[in-house]
Amino acid sequence: LEQEVEAARNESETLKQKLQEIEQAIRDSNKKLNDLQTDIDARNQRLQALQAERREYESRLGDAREALARQMRAAYKTGRRDYLKLLLNQQDPAVMGRIMTYYDYYNRARTERIRAVSQQLEQLAELARTVAEQRTALTELEQSEQTRLTELQGLKATRNKVIAHLNNEIRDKRQQLST
Repeated sequence: LEQEVEAARNESETLKQKLQEIEQAIRDSNKKLNDLQTDIDARNQRLQALQAERREYESRLGDAREALARQMRAAYKTGRRDYLKLLLNQQDPAVMGRIMTYYDYYNRARTERIRAVSQQLEQLAELARTVAEQRTALTELEQSEQTRLTELQGLKATRNKVIAHLNNEIRDKRQQLST
């Protein structure tokens, strides 16, 4: 009986040591899950900020397009007359040249601005895709870590049952021994 009690006690100590290792792994896993969740939240906030920025750029782009359309309509209305007709109407060619140059610069600037905003929208879309992919990867990692945590908790519960059984067995054997 003494040998059986000693063997059960040794087994119980071994299981308690393994149980401590499992509990440490559970603490590590919980910390990792918290870190992952923090990272996911930060990426979600970044994604929302990017989407707001994109909406602002789209609004600016729409405004720029409308302004360019108005300018094109105005240029079309005034541009129907060719240079010769303007000269024959006795308008100052220098003034007309400056006006046409002004419209040309204005058109170029507006077109460049639209191109820049479109390019920024493309960059934002690419960045949003990257953030979304990273968020998906983090979510998958979080799910696998959650699965691992569940397995560890199940293992801990099993070890606890075995230790409780061994403690009962040790108690019973000691009682028999004292009897």
